Amino acid sequence: MEKRYRYFWTLLGLQARWLDKMSDGGLRLVRTEKLLYEFEPCDPGEYRYCVEFVAHLSRDRAEDYARFLEDCGYRVWFKNANLDWNVGKVEARPWAEPGGRLASNATTYNRELLIVEKKNDGKPFQLHSSNEDKARYYIPDPVSDRPGQAEAGGRPHGVSRAGLCSLTAAEKCQNPVPCVPEENPV
Repeated sequence: MEKRYRYFWTLLGLQARWLDKMSDGGLRLVRTEKLLYEFEPCDPGEYRYCVEFVAHLSRDRAEDYARFLEDCGYRVWFKNANLDWNVGKVEARPWAEPGGRLASNATTYNRELLIVEKKNDGKPFQLHSSNEDKARYYIPDPVSDRPGQAEAGGRPHGVSRAGLCSLTAAEKCQNPVPCVPEENPV
């Protein structure tokens, strides 16, 4: 095992590139903590990484999303975006969805990022791959003013076409950028 100490704040692309560089050097991520990244040996370039901001999700939705990614064959780790060492802290996040507006150690505080690992297939690693998907993730919805959180029938709409859509195939999406419901929605 090899340990490295780094802090990236919310520089997601920089963190992903550093993890890819570690993989290119023959090291695979196995564990993270506040500043710690722990690696084990692997074949050089065997894995690729993507880092996603998930602090706007409630703890249940973030964990559902992580489970969805794991079911797709990815490995995931939650990671902090801050260096606050307090226990029992509560942080207001008015921009988050209803279940994530108050973050504490019991919810999403120090779990703002999701590191996702996949086996390198030679293709760029993007969790949000279609233009519609990217628009839903990065551009605030005009109705709710939250990224990817358009209200459909009174329920929060999905973060990604690949997961977390609350609609079934029988329901019509009211989102300005329509979601394409999966055959087996999460």
